Amino acid sequence: MIRSLLIIIALLREFIQLWKAHHEEMRKLAEREVWHDTATATRMLRVGERTLNNYVRSGKLESKKIGKANLYLESSLLEVMEKKK
Repeated sequence: MIRSLLIIIALLREFIQLWKAHHEEMRKLAEREVWHDTATATRMLRVGERTLNNYVRSGKLESKKIGKANLYLESSLLEVMEKKK
């Protein structure tokens, strides 16, 4: 019984280390992404804020909210621009 618990603990520790490494890698990747505010996004797409919000709700556009500001992922904006052509 104790041996089994020790094995489980060792596996959990290994899992946590791998998860932390993966989480750190994903955080670094996210920092390299370029995010734009609402005004820039509406100018880039030539749409209003309502249409921008509809794109987010439908999954066409990736965004995140920081405080009261909505930010839009540049690569996501570029994809929408390409599809509009």
